[in-house]
Amino acid sequence: MRFRSRFAMKRFVPMVWLVLLQGFAFAQSVQRVPDGEVSTGVYRCSGILWNGMAQGSATVVRHPRIAASAAHVVFDDSAFSPSSSWMSGNFFVPGHHSGDNPADSASAKALRGFWNFSSYGGTASNADFHADVVMHYAYESLAQGEFVGWVAKSSNTTHPLNLSYPKILVGYASTDSFFMNRTGPFSSRFRRSFGMHLWNQNVAVISGMSGGGAFARTSPSREYALGGVIVSGNPKDGAPGSGVRAFDSNTNRLMSYAIQSAARTTATTVTVSQSSPVQIPDNSRTWTTVTLPVSGLPTSIEEVVVSLSIDHTWIGDLEVVLRSPSRRTLTLFQRQGEGREDLQLSGVVASASFRGTAANGDWELLVRDLEELDSGTLDSFELKITAR
Repeated sequence: MRFRSRFAMKRFVPMVWLVLLQGFAFAQSVQRVPDGEVSTGVYRCSGILWNGMAQGSATVVRHPRIAASAAHVVFDDSAFSPSSSWMSGNFFVPGHHSGDNPADSASAKALRGFWNFSSYGGTASNADFHADVVMHYAYESLAQGEFVGWVAKSSNTTHPLNLSYPKILVGYASTDSFFMNRTGPFSSRFRRSFGMHLWNQNVAVISGMSGGGAFARTSPSREYALGGVIVSGNPKDGAPGSGVRAFDSNTNRLMSYAIQSAARTTATTVTVSQSSPVQIPDNSRTWTTVTLPVSGLPTSIEEVVVSLSIDHTWIGDLEVVLRSPSRRTLTLFQRQGEGREDLQLSGVVASASFRGTAANGDWELLVRDLEELDSGTLDSFELKITAR
């Protein structure tokens, strides 16, 4: 099987063919993972994929910087193109389990690229179900503590998912906001569909769980191991159920390539600052702009830390915005603290808004005073930027 490294992502899409037939009584249904279990067992290595538009699921496997998922979560199957480009701002949030938007999570980890099978064509064909797997890589740890082992077999007839040992499917159902869900534990066996694509008509999954982990015990007394990724919910001739792309020697090679990619680039940090006082006009809707040029960094932002000092007699008049070279913005302060004097921000981590975007270029701090009578100056402004 051929392999391809992708440094580009078009967009995350929910699993378009993950259709559950209404009214069918599944032996095993999808349920929310109890709060007390999210940081334990198989759940501690599971997480949500997110880029602000749609969601999918993934599992940290073999190395703390790589996560397995489904190819159709990465590629838009209705418009697949090998020349698709990586979109910035895609990230993985390990152990996310709340109704809060993952973009607001301090645990969000930027994804940098992935390896997939070059034979994947983005359709719901048997051949594409067999190739429907990717290994994402990052430049920082994706793991939330220790993660479970994995198992790969060259033949699906000997794979633990084919046996009657306990199994669990884990992912983020699109019908349940941003909460982790599971199907199982169950002992029902997966059956061969095509190649290493296995299916089980008695087990349910839901859109959004695509790319999530299929875990199985390799014997009744052993711990769960990751045996594959969820790739379909309607895998064979319209039959209801769930489909899994089971791990084999080829997926092991994808893991190895992803690990190599994750290790290639080291982080570089620069600090730039402005220390000359800048007057902030009173009662003006025009932004006062301070520009800090940044150069010499690798291309992709990992962390941004902001510090600033404003001397002002009524900070409730102020709005303060940080703008990156890629024109992304983050509001640092917006008219809070009415009646207070002077604004000090020290070591504010602003990474989530800029991860994965261009580090080099002009960074701008925008400040304005929207009410009369009180005035002030921007005394200092500092950025500490880490990129890979």
